[in-house]
Amino acid sequence: MRWSFSEFLNLLDARSQCWGIVEIGSDDGFRMRVNGEVMFYAALEGRVAITGVGGDRIALAAGETVFVIAGGSHAVRPQPEARLNTVEFLNDDDYGDMPYHARLGDGAAGRLLCGRLKVRWPGGLDPNFMPPSLSVAADENIVDLDALVRKARGSGAAALLTRAAALLLTAGLRDHPECERIFRDANFRDPISRAVQIMELHLHRDWTVGTLASKVGMARSTFAGRFLAEVGRPPMEVLTELRMRKAAELLSQTDLKIAEIGDRVGYHSQSAFCRRFERHFEMTPGTMRLQRAAGGTGEGVRE
Repeated sequence: MRWSFSEFLNLLDARSQCWGIVEIGSDDGFRMRVNGEVMFYAALEGRVAITGVGGDRIALAAGETVFVIAGGSHAVRPQPEARLNTVEFLNDDDYGDMPYHARLGDGAAGRLLCGRLKVRWPGGLDPNFMPPSLSVAADENIVDLDALVRKARGSGAAALLTRAAALLLTAGLRDHPECERIFRDANFRDPISRAVQIMELHLHRDWTVGTLASKVGMARSTFAGRFLAEVGRPPMEVLTELRMRKAAELLSQTDLKIAEIGDRVGYHSQSAFCRRFERHFEMTPGTMRLQRAAGGTGEGVRE
C-alpha cells in the first residue's frame, strides 16, 4: 500500500516562530541569514524582489505570496541598489504571539506580511529535496490577505497567521509540477519516519506491526527489523509511548473524561487504558490530572 499525495500533505506540520509587517522604503530592503526554516512573504502593497534563492530573482507584487523553503540567506528589496537592513524579529529566536512591525527607510515601495515557520516535512523529507521557493500568484491565492491581516490582532494572532500560511503552503506544494513526484519518491527513502508520523497522526487506530508495514509498503518482518535497527525500540513500544504522551497532554490541557481520552489514543476500554497508563507513569490518570491541576509535573518513571 502506498500513501496518497493527500496523506503526505496532511502530515505537513507548520508551527510559527514569529510574524510581522515590514514596510519597505524606496531605497531600503532587508537581508535574511541562514536559519533552516521556511520563510513566508506576502505582498500587501507595492512590489519588491527576493534575490539569492537558488540563483533566481523572484518578483513579489501585491496579492502574491512566496515561500523560501530551505531557509538559506537571501535579500528582499525594491531595487538592486537598495540598502540592506536587518529586521530583528525575523532573525532572532524569540516567539511572538502577536505580529511585530518594522519600517525601513522612506517612501513606500512595499508592505509585506512576513513570517518564519518551523515545518516538519512528511516522512522526514529533507527540505533540500524540495524546490528552493514556491510562489502563489494573486489570482490563485485562496486566502484574502487583507482580511487576514485585519483579523490577526491581539493574543493568538500568530496561530491564526500560521494556519493560513500552512493552507497556502499546502496549496503551493499541491500545484507545483515537481512536488508530487518528490513526495512519491520519498515513499522509498524513509518508510520508518513515515510509520512514526502516521502513528502520531492516527493514535486511535488499532495498529499492528503488519498494518504499519503494509501502510509503508514493506513486508512485516523486514519492517519490524528495520524499525528496531533505526529507532532502537519495536514499533508497538513506540506506539505506546506516543499514546501515553498524548494522553498526558489531554489530561492537563482538556476537560475530557478519562474514557474519552483513552478512546482518542486507541484504548476503547477505560479499564485497559487505565491499567496501561498506570504501568507507564506509575500513577493513575486521575492522579496525574490532580497533580497537574495543583501545579506538579505529574511525570512518573517510565518503563
